[in-house]
Amino acid sequence: AHHSIGVWEILKQRKLILLLLLLIGVKGVYCITVPYSQSYTDEIYYTYMTRLAGPMDVDKQNYIDSEIERINDTIAAYDSQMRACVEGDISEKAFQSYFSEYQKALASSDVVLRVRDHAQYLMNLKVEHQLEGHFLYDTGIIDYVCRDFDGLLYFGILLLCCQMFYSEYHMKTSSHSFLLILRSTKMGRKAILRAKFRLGMVVSAILLVITETMMYLYVFSLHGTADLSVPLCSLEQFGGSFKDMSIQSYLVLVLLVKAMAAVMLSYIGIVLSLLLKGGIWAYAATMSLTLLPRVLTCFHIDIFQYVDYCSFLSADGMFRDSSFLNGDFPFFYAAVFIAFMFCTVACAGKFAKDKYCR
Repeated sequence: AHHSIGVWEILKQRKLILLLLLLIGVKGVYCITVPYSQSYTDEIYYTYMTRLAGPMDVDKQNYIDSEIERINDTIAAYDSQMRACVEGDISEKAFQSYFSEYQKALASSDVVLRVRDHAQYLMNLKVEHQLEGHFLYDTGIIDYVCRDFDGLLYFGILLLCCQMFYSEYHMKTSSHSFLLILRSTKMGRKAILRAKFRLGMVVSAILLVITETMMYLYVFSLHGTADLSVPLCSLEQFGGSFKDMSIQSYLVLVLLVKAMAAVMLSYIGIVLSLLLKGGIWAYAATMSLTLLPRVLTCFHIDIFQYVDYCSFLSADGMFRDSSFLNGDFPFFYAAVFIAFMFCTVACAGKFAKDKYCR
């Protein structure tokens, strides 16, 4: 019964529910109507990386070198081809055919240099870290993995969880009499508190599924899914820090940590809702603890990056910061941060329980 009461107390706050549905709707419409623009250069990049897919070898290096030479020769021949066309040495149709190749060469020139740099990265990776990275079309993977925390997930959890105890202090409902009976006993208050913590966990899980599904469809419907079993070190953004971990293993780890961060955020919101009796102060306190460090970091007060909850909520940002701080033990800082947050949330929950259930 206390679980249904908790759900009802959220559902009857219609303005919050409508605002949350509006946020989900806006993001859904954005994902459908404003997809990532797939540029012509990205199509060329896709062609090269698909052609080269797999580990680095001599044949692939020779192919890249030949492509660079061909593109440079095509671009360098423009003046002589133009002169030949003007002087009548070649037909206009032949020049138009050349000019089409010239435009493709111009568009490909930067891309093939990017591919060459990636080949050099793979060779250095093998020499310096004894790791074998792969060529792969990584645009979609990078757009999906290397993104910041999701605003819909963050504000959706805050909207519902920071008001979890507002009804008990400020509103009456049809369940009010039964709530009075539950609150009259210590065990009843414990049951209410447990129910609201579980409800916060369910809310955060549902919002995480919604946001991740939206982003997955948003990115991969355009770029497609590459081979996720290849080593994570194939992506230059990660280097050799994570050794031979695969991309799919890293994705699973990121999703698990995001889920953990979302649940902890719901706990923080519920605890502050209980202690501050909901309302604007609960929102202000939660955002001060979880969002303010990110804002201060944006103003180059770098010390706050070490307590940035938004980095925890994005997971990837925290892991890459962790690998940058300690390359030999890339998960050390992340593990310390997660342990610190777990202990802090557990202590806050114990304090709130003692205060509410006395």
